[in-house]
Amino acid sequence: MKLSGDLRWYLVSTGFYLVPGGIQAVLFPWMIAVYLDESAAKVGFAQMAGPLPMLFLILFGGWLGDRVDQRRLSLILVSFLTLPPIVVAGLFYFESVTYELLIVWVLLLGSVGAFAQPARDAMLNRVAGPNIQQVVILVIGVQFAIQILGFGIGSSADLVGPEIVLLTMSGFMGLCALATSRLPPMPADRGSADLVLVDSVSVDSVAEDKGSTKSEVSTNDSVQKPEAKSPLGEIKEGLAVAWQSDRIRPSIILIFGVGLFFASTYMVILPLMVRDIFGGGARGIALAYGSNMLGTCTVIFFLMRRGGVDWPGRALIFTGISSSLVVSCLHFELSEWAFYFVIYIWGLCGGVSITLTRAIVQEASPPTHRARIMSVFMLGMMGGMPIGAASIGLLVEAVGVRNAVLVPGVGMLLILLYLYLTTSLYDIRRAPAIAPA
Repeated sequence: MKLSGDLRWYLVSTGFYLVPGGIQAVLFPWMIAVYLDESAAKVGFAQMAGPLPMLFLILFGGWLGDRVDQRRLSLILVSFLTLPPIVVAGLFYFESVTYELLIVWVLLLGSVGAFAQPARDAMLNRVAGPNIQQVVILVIGVQFAIQILGFGIGSSADLVGPEIVLLTMSGFMGLCALATSRLPPMPADRGSADLVLVDSVSVDSVAEDKGSTKSEVSTNDSVQKPEAKSPLGEIKEGLAVAWQSDRIRPSIILIFGVGLFFASTYMVILPLMVRDIFGGGARGIALAYGSNMLGTCTVIFFLMRRGGVDWPGRALIFTGISSSLVVSCLHFELSEWAFYFVIYIWGLCGGVSITLTRAIVQEASPPTHRARIMSVFMLGMMGGMPIGAASIGLLVEAVGVRNAVLVPGVGMLLILLYLYLTTSLYDIRRAPAIAPA
């Protein structure tokens, strides 16, 4: 697969952007569950806080991403993200860290991410070339592979202390800003839904309705410029386009289920199992997350070698059922290495779900609404995560960590059954490659 220069810089910037995410994925639960030794309920609520701003801000992030230069917006936001880890490192140095301050930190990161992620997702289509599904698979493979590096760095918190790890996060985000600056400007597509609708009506029909020839049809009396919409109006427009699509709607419902049941299990139950069953710390949490990511990278490598999937909807249903069965195996008493192996197999299934849902949405999104639709897609996952994380934390307190892990598998099976019976997910085919102009 030949990569253009712009796609290479996009991949480099994405890698640098996601290393801090991998570090934080290990470091934050370690701070709460091990360093502060908080209860399962508090761990659940803390893990809920990170994605919570997405519920309220990501649609505005998608709206902004469709209206401004996406590269410039991303550059400004990732430059800002170099600062919060330095502040938190100072708090650790002066031994002033509290549960509440860590919650404020992840809320801030989640708020900035709500504006950064839709713009970065929208940029992908502009550098991808004709075969979008294959490039999406490649990008997600890079994302998950590079996060394993982040997990490794985060796992060193027990050894070198959180201050060094936090400063490393800041350094990688600075490198992301430098790589992003090498991308070309990506100004907003000034089209809107109204222009798309106008384009669907040919000039011939307009001329016929006016009783004139095509040459007599002027921009003043035939095709009127659309009225400016409010931010809420444009957000509503993006939601409508996404929900009316038979390809996008089931993908968003499915990714909501992944966030509600599986992402919350990943964020809350895995760290608690490492702590409570195996007596582990940052290294054990990193190994659990890394096992899952390694499984995801394995299946992405297979998909890249295969060149994609012709029937992504059927693959999503099959691997969703498999994920539900595999995660339920964590209910049983497993040796430590069997525990990590089950998580690896779970990652194999999860890699298909995350990759193909995003590929379907990227393929089906019109350019004029792409950032907004990608923000709806992110909202689907992030909308489920806070609810699931808080609920799983309380469930663990009530029935224990082994019994709580059975609930996500059953819940996901119900969502898959609903999608199979009521949507066209099973019949979705891969979009053909777009020939270059």
